[in-house]
Amino acid sequence: MGQPTITVFGRFEIAAVPRPLHLAGGLQRMLLALLAGSQGRWLPGSVLAEALWPGAPPGAAMSRLHVHVHRLRTRLGPGAVEAGPDGYRLRLDADGVDAWRFDQIAGGTLAAHADGGDEVALLQRLDEAAACWRGDPYPGVDHPLVDAERHRLTELYLLVEETRAQHRLDRGEHRELLEHLIPAACAHPTRERLHTLWMTALYRCGDHAQALQVYTNSRAVLDAELGLTPGPALEAVHALVVDAVEGTEPEPAVNPTPSAAPSTGSGSASGSGSGSGSGSGSDSVSDRQEGQLREQLSRTECADQRAQLRRELGMLLGSAGRMQESLELLFQAEARYRLHGPLRAHRAVLLQLSMEMSKVGDLRRALRLLDEAQQTYPGGRSSDRLRIVRTTVLTHMKDAAGADAELAQASTPGRHDDPVLAGMWWRAHCIVARLRGRHDDAVAAGRLALRLAQQVNASALEGVVMVDLACALRDIGQPEAHRWYRAAVRLGHQYGRAPLIALAEGATAKAALLDGDPARATVHAREALRHARQAGAWGLAGRASGRLADAAEALGETMRAGWYRQESLSQYRRVDYPLTEHQQRRLTAGNTALRRPHRPTPEQPSPQNLPGMLAR
Repeated sequence: MGQPTITVFGRFEIAAVPRPLHLAGGLQRMLLALLAGSQGRWLPGSVLAEALWPGAPPGAAMSRLHVHVHRLRTRLGPGAVEAGPDGYRLRLDADGVDAWRFDQIAGGTLAAHADGGDEVALLQRLDEAAACWRGDPYPGVDHPLVDAERHRLTELYLLVEETRAQHRLDRGEHRELLEHLIPAACAHPTRERLHTLWMTALYRCGDHAQALQVYTNSRAVLDAELGLTPGPALEAVHALVVDAVEGTEPEPAVNPTPSAAPSTGSGSASGSGSGSGSGSGSDSVSDRQEGQLREQLSRTECADQRAQLRRELGMLLGSAGRMQESLELLFQAEARYRLHGPLRAHRAVLLQLSMEMSKVGDLRRALRLLDEAQQTYPGGRSSDRLRIVRTTVLTHMKDAAGADAELAQASTPGRHDDPVLAGMWWRAHCIVARLRGRHDDAVAAGRLALRLAQQVNASALEGVVMVDLACALRDIGQPEAHRWYRAAVRLGHQYGRAPLIALAEGATAKAALLDGDPARATVHAREALRHARQAGAWGLAGRASGRLADAAEALGETMRAGWYRQESLSQYRRVDYPLTEHQQRRLTAGNTALRRPHRPTPEQPSPQNLPGMLAR
C-alpha cells in the first residue's frame, strides 16, 4: 500500500483504493484529527492522552494511546505515524492531507499577495486553493483543539474567496465571480465582507432588485443571530444601489451671485482632464452620434474632411472614456494637420490631445503637446485656453506655484466672454486656490464655474467642476460636498463617462478616509478603480489603488494594503506619472511585514498562521 491520503474537507476519511477507508469509532477519528491538525509537528503524548481521555490517570491513558496509535498505523501504513521523544506526528508529504495542501497553496499565495505581481497568476493560484475546499473541515469531530484548527482553516478559506472575488471585481468580471461567491456567502450568512462583494457584483451587473434583497436578508440575519446592524461597507454599497434605483435626488443649488465671485489672485485645478468639452444627451445619443460619425468617415474620401471627422469622433470617444480609440483617432488627425494644415486645426487637435493625455495620466507628454501647440501661435505666445489647460495639468502634478503663475498670465474672464472658456478659468482658479489653502475662495470659484457650465449645458465641464466644488466644500467640512460627489457620479453614468465616474468615486473615497470611515472608502475606491481601468485612465487607477491601500491599512489588512500599493505604483508607471516624493515613499514602504510561509514538511513545519493575515 502506497502513502495514504487523508481527506478532512467535507468528509473525514482516508483515501484508498478501491474505496475510502472510514475510521471506526470517535477516538480514532479524534486522534487522526489532532495529528493532521498539527501539520507534521510533534504532538506530545500527554496532550493526546488528555484530549482523548480527559481526567484519566496518566499511566492508563498513555497505555490506551499506544493501542490506538497502533490501530491507526495499520490503517495508514508503516511510517505514517512516527513516534519519538517529543511525542507523535504524521509523517506524510505536503499532499498527504488535503488541508495541508490547501494551507500551503492558500497561505503561500496570500502571503506573496502583498508583493504584487501577475494578477492572472494570482487568480489561478487562488482558484486552485479554493478547489481544495469541499466543505467544513473535520466533520463530526468535537474537541477544542480541533475546533481551533477548523476555525483557522475556515478563516483562511474565506480570505481566499474574498480576495479572488475582490480581484475579479477589479477586473470587471462581475458575473463570473458570482458562481463561487454566492455559495460561500450563503454558507456564511454573517460574513459581511462576502455579502458586500455579492451586492457590489449584482450592482455592477445592473441587478439592483436582487442586490437590495441580499442587503435585506443580510441585515435580518445580522440582527437575528448577532444582534448587530450592517457595517459601513455594506451600508455604503446599499446607498450606491438605492441611489442608482432612485436617481431622483435634486442637485443642490449652485447659488453663485456676481458679488460672490472670488478674487482673481490665483487659481488651480484637479480632476480628470480640462473638462472643456460640452455635451448633452444620454448613452443612446452618444451611440447615435458615434454611428453617424463612423458612417460619414467610411463614406468620405476628402482627406481634410476625414481628419476633421476623426477629430470629432476622437473627442466623443474620449469623453466616454474610450481612451485608446480616442487617442488613435486624434493622432491620425494630428498627423494630417501637421503635414498639410491648416495651422489652426493642428493647434486645436494638439490641445485636445494634451487634455486626453491628462485624463490618461501621461502628464509629462501632455505638457510636451502643449509646448508644441504653443509654437503654432505667432511668436510662440500662448492663448488663454492653452494657459488654462496647462494650469490644469500642472495642478495634477501638484505644482501649485507653476499653476498659479500660469493662470495669472491668462485673462480674467469678463461678463461677455465665452461661458465654457470662462468656466474653465474659474475651475482652474478653484483648484489652485485649494492647493494654496484659500478654501473659501475655492468654493466661490467652483460655484461660479459650475453655474457657467450649466448655463450652456457643457456637461463635460459640469461633471469635473462638481467634483472640484465637492472637494473644496469637503476642505471646509461642509456636508453639502457629499451631494455634489453623488451628482457627479450620476452625471457620469448618465453620459457614460467612465473617467468622470472614476474621478468622482475616487474623491468620495478620499473624503471617506478623511472622515475616518475606511470601509466606505473601500467601496468607493473600488468603483473608481473599475471605471479607471475600463477607461485606460491609469493616473486615476493609480490614485484609486492608493486609496484602497490606505483603507486596507486603516482596517488592519496588511496584505491587501501591500497589494494595492504595488498595483498603484504599477499603474502610475504605465504612463510615467510624475509621483511626488511623498507619494513615492508611501507606495514603496510597508511591504515587508508578511513573509512567504515555509512548505509544511515533517522536518520543516509551517507556522500555524500568517501574521496579520487573518486580522479582521
